[in-house]
Amino acid sequence: MNLVETTIDGVYTLFVERDDPQTRAGLVFRVGQADESLAVRGLTHLVQHLALHEVSGGRVHDHGSTGVIHTEFLASGTGEEVAAVLGGVCAALREPPTHLLTAVREVMEAEDVATDRSALRSSAVRHGAQAHGLESYPELGLPGLGEVDVQTWASVAFTRGNAVLWVTGRRLPRDLDLELPDGPLVEAPPLPSVLARTPAWYPDPGSGEVELTAVLPRTPAADLVACLLERAVRRDVVERERLADTVTVSCAPRDLEKQVVRLHVRGHPDAAPALVGAVVDAVGALCWGFTSDDELDDAREDLFERYEGEDADLEAMSRLAVSALLGENPARRPDPTHALLQVTADDVREVGDQLHRSALVRAPDPGLDWAGYDAVPSGSTWAVEGGGILAVDGSDEVLVLSDVGVTRHSGYRKASVRFDDVALLQRFADGGRWLTGTDGTEVRVEPKLFDLDADAQQQIDDAVDPAKVVHLPARGTERVPGAGHSALVELKESAVRSTLGARPSRGRAEPENDAPAAPGSDTEPVPEKRGLSGLFRRRER
Repeated sequence: MNLVETTIDGVYTLFVERDDPQTRAGLVFRVGQADESLAVRGLTHLVQHLALHEVSGGRVHDHGSTGVIHTEFLASGTGEEVAAVLGGVCAALREPPTHLLTAVREVMEAEDVATDRSALRSSAVRHGAQAHGLESYPELGLPGLGEVDVQTWASVAFTRGNAVLWVTGRRLPRDLDLELPDGPLVEAPPLPSVLARTPAWYPDPGSGEVELTAVLPRTPAADLVACLLERAVRRDVVERERLADTVTVSCAPRDLEKQVVRLHVRGHPDAAPALVGAVVDAVGALCWGFTSDDELDDAREDLFERYEGEDADLEAMSRLAVSALLGENPARRPDPTHALLQVTADDVREVGDQLHRSALVRAPDPGLDWAGYDAVPSGSTWAVEGGGILAVDGSDEVLVLSDVGVTRHSGYRKASVRFDDVALLQRFADGGRWLTGTDGTEVRVEPKLFDLDADAQQQIDDAVDPAKVVHLPARGTERVPGAGHSALVELKESAVRSTLGARPSRGRAEPENDAPAAPGSDTEPVPEKRGLSGLFRRRER
């Protein structure tokens, strides 16, 4: 790849000449879902929608995407067409069209309700309701986002110092106008974990799917390990036994040094134990050095084909831009083919050990206790102190409200959130107070269910940082749990059957579930002052 570095309007630019009549380009910013807080979840996506509203012809997602750590605006066509799209995007980022805010937000809310995030649950289980775990959650902050939020986010995150432009084609487009606000490169958010130990697993009852995620270094050895893992599982459950129809592996950077590897296997529910066994066996072989030289060579050949394919340069450009935003110099990046040839069997075993030690597996019954993987707790391991309030519906549901936080428990299960560790308070006009802790634990306080007066509601409101509050309208009376409404009071069997797949949109409420619970009360939240997530600490009520 003959990579040329330059700058356009102060934006660092990567150009690769291709004998292609089409010019293709991407303007990439180092800001994504992980930079938000749960209370403003959806803000980056909202800015992206507004920036593309006038230039995308209604096809917003054809021209852009909002990822975990980056946002990208895409354009292709003639040089003039590319310049028009990217120039329009930059103009809208300089002065966001906030007069369109209500209409765009409503479109996004409908889109969000229809989005299935079940395949991303592992992010919340590992990271909680913070940083990289936010990709698992609906865009819960949308109802409370206003003009000031959009203008502030655009001015501090979508800046020339926080952007990289990549272009392929016969030449750079003329008349590119990338004028953007000044601002520094934003540091990648930290990669927290709320898991007490790994390797670990959490249940997905009755499913024919198995998913493994692991945090690995961003090295050629790790790329090779991911390829070996996919090949081994595919060989066992597709080619030999025909137990699965899908085996995929993806690698996504999280910062300059780390990436998340995700293995997904889909088969018939009856084959679940065999699928789980195949994944555990493949991880064990990599961890304990049972990979043969022939297997290493075959995996290298697979990766060589990806690096040398007809559109390999084109596919690599976005990855190079993200790497540049994370602090890597693309021009000094070693040749990937040469780097792979230097990887030894010992390197693979070392990374395989990291794969095993950091593994989190979503597994059908009977789980992975037999393989030495710890089960993720299905509830909090601590509770606030104070007198309990029994639910009025005759169940054994109990609520404990104190100056420190709130606990809701039923039998031996409990869920607790400290007020100083709230990621989000959803405040319904009918009195409902749904609290989510940064570890992902959710406690829903329903005044009618627990016969609470207005003072109890005010106690919660006063204890929670206003920046963590989203105000929602009253729900219909049939949606507010109280006497005779016991369907909403049981703590669920699984810690991951939560609000990850649905959210209470404006004007209606969704059925209650419990979010992934914390393994303990000593989990450290993400420091608010790193990156952008603490920007809205002082939003008004």
